Amino acid sequence: MSEPTESAGLRELVVANLRCLACAELTLDPHRNLIWGANGSGKTSLLEAIFLLGRGRSFRTRNSERLIRHGQARLTVFGRTGGAWPTALGVQVSRGTAGGSGRVAASEDALPSRVQDAAADGGGGGAAAGGSLPGRGPDSAASIHRRQPRGPLQQSVVDLPGAGRGLAADSDATSGGTGTVARINGAPVASLTELSQAFPVQVIDPGVHKLVEEGGFRRRRWMDWVVFHVEPAFADWWVRYTRAVKQRNAALKHHPAQASAWDLEVARLGELIAEARRKMLHQLEPLWRETNAGLSELGVDLHYSRGWAQDVSLAQALADGRARDQAKGLTHAGPHRADVSVRLGGRPAREVLSRGQQKLAAIAMTLAQIRLLQQQTATTPTLLLDDPAAELDGERLERFIAQVSQLKCQLVLTSLQPHFEVFGRAEKVFHVEQGRVASV
Repeated sequence: MSEPTESAGLRELVVANLRCLACAELTLDPHRNLIWGANGSGKTSLLEAIFLLGRGRSFRTRNSERLIRHGQARLTVFGRTGGAWPTALGVQVSRGTAGGSGRVAASEDALPSRVQDAAADGGGGGAAAGGSLPGRGPDSAASIHRRQPRGPLQQSVVDLPGAGRGLAADSDATSGGTGTVARINGAPVASLTELSQAFPVQVIDPGVHKLVEEGGFRRRRWMDWVVFHVEPAFADWWVRYTRAVKQRNAALKHHPAQASAWDLEVARLGELIAEARRKMLHQLEPLWRETNAGLSELGVDLHYSRGWAQDVSLAQALADGRARDQAKGLTHAGPHRADVSVRLGGRPAREVLSRGQQKLAAIAMTLAQIRLLQQQTATTPTLLLDDPAAELDGERLERFIAQVSQLKCQLVLTSLQPHFEVFGRAEKVFHVEQGRVASV
């Protein structure tokens, strides 16, 4: 078990054409950073930009094209981490062409969404070549804002985890072309997973209660973000599993007699994925209970469902469900249908907890996974706190502050007030007004 280390965090951020932000450059502190301004000024958009660097998507929408500033063709975000080995990161989102929707086509968080940068000019977006600092030279915020690629941005997406119409549980994710490309130290990434490796980031926002209230895809993201970091083979298992399921689904639709040829591969990889998740949740359990107790007295429990019956193997579940799979043209049993149900007294928490209580449970889930990541990998992610006092009364806010303070994360938080010091005095303060950012 590794000793947790203080986060190197993000040191430089350059944003162009993201929501109301036309152009912004920030130099961040490795400890506490405060972004303040009126509602609608662009505070949360800055947090989205930071999150985009570590995940390749926003925490507010699954359609990344919606992040692009009105009237612009693309947005660009650059960043540089601190620490002993600084890393330059770049993400560009372009409006979709006729061949695709423009979404980041990855419904599972922090899992591979393979992209190949084929920008017509060979360098239209991404981190500065050779790892040069963002915000300097030809890739400064001003030049990002002016420069346009000479041709349409095109890239292919291969073997998307949970994407397309192949996986029954994640059929709301779209397939086809995506408008997102990324670079690390100037080199195009083969997978958005590489962003998470280079810059781990987590967020707690006013919508965090959705982790408890809404569907299983959010809790699969929550699970897999940690599993990806603690189990090196997990990302590869997921890519190959998804490929096999997509092939099986194609056979179910067009050549049903051939579908069983994929059962062995689906079952083998599915069992590995399910076991990695189970192991992570077992390790998380004491941290979850301790964190949950520190935030509230709610006797909430987490229950893992692997995506098929506990008393049979996945191979048997696939065989037993073949008639239903053929009728729907989809593979139903498997880890793509896994969930972590949140219960109170045996009942779904979303049915018995208030919005504020759901938020506390979801915060405990998020903070516990950060603690596990620290213990298992000595990695401390940057933590984004969007309006952290929302819906928390005095006592609960104090408990929340105490739990966060133990993590020694780099904090980037938003507030309506310039002197929001509940987590201590911010070393860096930024004021946002009508999409313009100024260091205070």
